Amino acid sequence: MTCFGLNTGSIGECVSYLRLKAYIGYEKTETFLKRGDAPYRIAHAALAAHAAIELVFRLRGSQGAQAAIWANRSIALLTYGLLFNKNYSELQSVNAFTEALQPWQRIALCLPFIPLSACVKFEEELGSGCYGKVFLVEFGGKKFALKQGEVEKDYSVARQMSPFSHICQYYAKVNKFGSDSIFLEYISGEDLGTLSYRGRLNEKGFDFLSQLADSCLELEAFDYCYDDFIPRNVMLNEKGKVKFVDWGSLTKKDEGHWYKASRHTHSIVESLLSSQTLSDPKRALLEELDGMFRTGDYEGVILPAFQKIVDFNSTQADSALAASPAATSLT
Repeated sequence: MTCFGLNTGSIGECVSYLRLKAYIGYEKTETFLKRGDAPYRIAHAALAAHAAIELVFRLRGSQGAQAAIWANRSIALLTYGLLFNKNYSELQSVNAFTEALQPWQRIALCLPFIPLSACVKFEEELGSGCYGKVFLVEFGGKKFALKQGEVEKDYSVARQMSPFSHICQYYAKVNKFGSDSIFLEYISGEDLGTLSYRGRLNEKGFDFLSQLADSCLELEAFDYCYDDFIPRNVMLNEKGKVKFVDWGSLTKKDEGHWYKASRHTHSIVESLLSSQTLSDPKRALLEELDGMFRTGDYEGVILPAFQKIVDFNSTQADSALAASPAATSLT
């Protein structure tokens, strides 16, 4: 039989050839994108893989599944690369994000004239504000937070701040009918407001405060501050880790302020001071912090207060290590 103009002896040989064609199409697509080649070259390579997989499906050969993988990846690179002009590193991130999807699902997700509701399952609204709404969605067998509205700042900051571990992970941006949406990590847990309202802050409070200090000082090291520090934007996930959930609240420190963070941190300190189970060293530290905040200079005291918490934890850890049996046996 003839396959792409070549004489092949059997359907099996034809399928093997098509599988190779799909793989080469993917490899070329990836290479052309890395080099920044002309769009028609990228399109030609990816569509070659697409054509190969279409024929594999028709022939139903035993090696069709592997060809499907390469062709599927090529389609993702093609559609995201050409429609959104994304750079290679972001294409790789999107490719991983959509790896479990079928080719038609990838295409539907990125084509601007196919409604997002046809691509993902909306489960509930998680929150709303002046810059948009956030929904819990199911997509490819996983749950994500989907933000719709004014997301350009979120998108811009997320691309710069990916090393920051105390914020929900950014996955991808899509455009539908001229409106942008971004897929983010869905964090199941309790926010600061819920913890306070249910009286559970004292149970986790000092650890929460310590993580808050670490994360905010880490942000400061990146020359950022968390401008819109409100209880619903600060969560404790199911593993007990503090996570910020709004990329748009990250602001360059010379353009933003720590006032809200300072005011809410003072509220946490006051709440913890009411606990009867605090150790004497922790109570002494919290009383010192309370005195700092009561000066009214919220903007000026917050970072020194966070540093005191970090230094306190470091000292306590050193003392515990020195008092451990292992340390004692070495002296």
